[in-house]
Amino acid sequence: MTKYPDREWRFSQEDWLKASRLTAGGVTFLLTLSASQFLQGRLLGISAASRAATFAGMLSVSTGSMLASLAADEAPATLSVALGWVPEKDRRRKGSVIDKRGSISSSTFSLLGYDAGKKEERLLGAARTALVGMLLFKGLGGRFSGVAPSNVAQPGAFFNVRGTLPAGLEYASPKQKRRLDMFGWVYGCHTCGRRQMGDYVGDHMPPRKVAVEMSRRWWRRLLGIRVKQRFTPQCRPCSSIQSAAVRSDRRILVYHYLSLRRYHATGAVLEVVSLLPGQGMLDGLIHQNVEQVSAWWRRKGRAEGDWQRR
Repeated sequence: MTKYPDREWRFSQEDWLKASRLTAGGVTFLLTLSASQFLQGRLLGISAASRAATFAGMLSVSTGSMLASLAADEAPATLSVALGWVPEKDRRRKGSVIDKRGSISSSTFSLLGYDAGKKEERLLGAARTALVGMLLFKGLGGRFSGVAPSNVAQPGAFFNVRGTLPAGLEYASPKQKRRLDMFGWVYGCHTCGRRQMGDYVGDHMPPRKVAVEMSRRWWRRLLGIRVKQRFTPQCRPCSSIQSAAVRSDRRILVYHYLSLRRYHATGAVLEVVSLLPGQGMLDGLIHQNVEQVSAWWRRKGRAEGDWQRR
């Protein structure tokens, strides 16, 4: 509790409930992306450079957004029952938001404003949550393909063309290494995302051995086209793994569960948006359309009922 001359601030019950929503949404989204990374790498063999990585990432982010919304909807009720604010018998399975009187009221499936008991509105709310989640993920700098693990012989999950330099078959010069160290501090190792003060390796991408083999293909030799390479920052542990993988012609994936960026907070930001008063522009642009679609479904249901009674 902090005292000010004209006002006394307390972390109220309502603040605890909002904090529980943010925490549940943020943690659930992060765990969903981690589980997706594991499944993509271990079961499906998808890396950040795979063609299927973008679609798998979009599916992961949309699923994580919906699960984060569900977890956030349940968190206030769970917290209130655990702390004794509301008796267990008063808890509703579909509820989450607890008003100032201490009673549990029905919350939305996602960003406020919908009756959770109506199937069509639940589906529309889920679709909207998935869409807004993907937009927030991209707005916070995320790449859908970056959800997958990194293949050490290909551009990694944290590869950013703005953090690269033109390269030839020779190693990076001292001047290029200094610039790559700066890029590494900003963007991290392109394979694992690790950030550190300097000591990055100027990684050829694609690797020199791979680039030479690609350049020897008959159609490239016929047309005189050589594979263009870029220097990108890579930490020394990942560089050692890459060297071993290229020498033995093995496919090795590197997982980046602990390399967090702004876009990993999409689940929490999603709940911040849901707590904005009146939902602002988002409500005006989307809620009105959902209301129109819901009204159409209701009219359609009444029309079908009248037809069946004839």
